Amino acid sequence: MAFNTPESVVLGDSARSGLGIQGVTCPQFSSEPQEFPLLYTLSIKHNLIKAIPANSLPTTLKSLFINNCSLSKVPTDVFKLQGLTELGLAHNELGDSFDESKLPSTLTQLNIGWRGLKRAPVNLPKGTKLITLDIPGNTLDPDDIETLPASITTLRIQDAKLSRIPIGIGSHFANLSLLDLSSNPLETIKSGELPSSLASLIVSGATLIKLPDDALPKALAVVNITDSNLEEMPYQLSYYRAREFINLSGNKITTVDQMSAEKIDLSRNESASFSGRITDTLVLDLSFNRLTNFTLSPKINTIKILDLRVTS
Repeated sequence: MAFNTPESVVLGDSARSGLGIQGVTCPQFSSEPQEFPLLYTLSIKHNLIKAIPANSLPTTLKSLFINNCSLSKVPTDVFKLQGLTELGLAHNELGDSFDESKLPSTLTQLNIGWRGLKRAPVNLPKGTKLITLDIPGNTLDPDDIETLPASITTLRIQDAKLSRIPIGIGSHFANLSLLDLSSNPLETIKSGELPSSLASLIVSGATLIKLPDDALPKALAVVNITDSNLEEMPYQLSYYRAREFINLSGNKITTVDQMSAEKIDLSRNESASFSGRITDTLVLDLSFNRLTNFTLSPKINTIKILDLRVTS
């Protein structure tokens, strides 16, 4: 939308610590440094900036978000922000111009999704201790993943045309907690490909059919394997363990006997029967299945919400 940004927004209170100008016609940046000695967070996402002149960004920044700004290269000021810990550059067509080796080694969170990249950011400065890395929507060599910083605990690689789990994920990232591989045509998940530390897994658009009995880590608390052609319930999810959420919607599962989680979503499957051997469940969604036999033990008294819409 067209919007005349008041001069006071850009040249205002020198004590400002955060500034956000998002989805508007952004003002022309001055070539002279602005007096924001305490500005730590700047968000100028979704603006047609195209370029940020040198010496426009305060050197005090710790968080910078310039996603979806029609940039063709990383602003040179970014390389000078030696206290920067969080950087968002998603949805900018940087392509081969992106040189991660010049980024500040202080970064702990980096979002470079949907940027036309042909490789993972394997040349980060020595000593970089990334915690969160988002690299969805790029065409990557899956074998590059094991050269990323081992400190990563959250890794998102959606929509990257991956047909297999990248080498090294199961062994290189000792503390990986969340892995998002949604919208990738994965053909299988093999034993040992996922780290034992994993607490949350997101997969969609795969052709898994059936998983090996020990494919999923025992520590998983949140499991999202949706629209992935599964025909059988993964074995690891059939035995008792305290879990938050199991989402297996949009698959081809025909029989469900036993599982445990606070919330279970089995909608849009092909289940004809449900035995009701579930534990700790508060929400159970069996909508849009083919149920002809539904049994829920009277001993199960935890369920608060049960969805059986259009079950045949």
